[in-house]
Amino acid sequence: NGTKKPNVVILILESFGREYIGHLGGEKASTPFLDSLSKQFDCTSHPNFYSNGNVSMDAVPSILSGIPNWMDVSFSNSIYQTNGVENIGSALGQMGYESRFYHGSNNGTMGFQNFLKMGGLNNYNGLDEYPTKDKDFDGHWGIFDEPYLQYIAKEMKQGKKPFFSTVFTLSSHHPYSIPKHLKGQFRAYEDKISKSVAYTDYAVKQFFKSIQDEPWFENTVFFITADHTSFSKIKYYNQPPGRYEVPLMVYSPGDSIALNTTQASHIDLLPSILGLVNYQDSFYSIGKSFFRLRDQSHLILYSNGLYWIKDRANNNWLTMRKDGAFNSYFTMKKGSTKKNYKEFDERGGYLLKELQAYLQRFTNDVIQNRMKN
Repeated sequence: NGTKKPNVVILILESFGREYIGHLGGEKASTPFLDSLSKQFDCTSHPNFYSNGNVSMDAVPSILSGIPNWMDVSFSNSIYQTNGVENIGSALGQMGYESRFYHGSNNGTMGFQNFLKMGGLNNYNGLDEYPTKDKDFDGHWGIFDEPYLQYIAKEMKQGKKPFFSTVFTLSSHHPYSIPKHLKGQFRAYEDKISKSVAYTDYAVKQFFKSIQDEPWFENTVFFITADHTSFSKIKYYNQPPGRYEVPLMVYSPGDSIALNTTQASHIDLLPSILGLVNYQDSFYSIGKSFFRLRDQSHLILYSNGLYWIKDRANNNWLTMRKDGAFNSYFTMKKGSTKKNYKEFDERGGYLLKELQAYLQRFTNDVIQNRMKN
């Protein structure tokens, strides 16, 4: 993208689990637009990408501040919610970016606005800022995705450059509302979730159509991911690791960007984006940039009192209890729930030590309020 500072957009799609993404092998493919985008030379899809939590409240801290959900309560609901934190928006603000966060639901919902404010991102756009609420309200959560994304497209056209925008959709959340005039368009999809995912995919397509001829479009990098997965009838997607498998697409119009696709998660977005724009100051991060091809991130998940770590070299997983004690060591192929348990060997010992070290560092940083440089 040349020497100009690229604009950066993060699209967080509500409940878009791998199960619904065709090009990631999803069983209920509902994303024709994202699938077609994934085939373009200037779009790279990460095949091994994971959320760091199971609820929307976990997604914003992990995506924007690199804070994983490794506790029993969401960080922004915990006793540490007033800790000093940074986020991508406030960091890019120091480089002259106009940073904004968009979510077409009630201002203050799920603590997003407060959390972002604590990290120095003050330009929050919620339901209060939306001009035609009565016309486009879905009757439950907020503004339907298509009109909301069109509103954001207009804002981007008129706003200052360079900009950093985070856009959080909401239509693919229960009760999965679709505007009446479009309902017939998604009849082919089997259940309500699939229909609403297809509607959001359509809304994203219309969004790109609205901005693709803008002079700044080719100097923009889009990161498309999801906050978390959805409830599933398929066993694999209802437990780790399937419960955490979300898309990540990096779309850089006219310019292909290589990714390290070994494994990554939401907490790797912060170091990746700050590295991409050549941010020079130091910053707090547990994750690693997936643009650094030789550097591989650890994948650590927390579920029901167990920590999971995946070996970077193969399909081995190790689990550990909350007290730091070894729990199990096994091989499990992606898409399968079959665990082949292994003897606790030297490599298992290494994984356990790595996991303990990461958690010790994270716990100490949270307790001692050291998550801001």
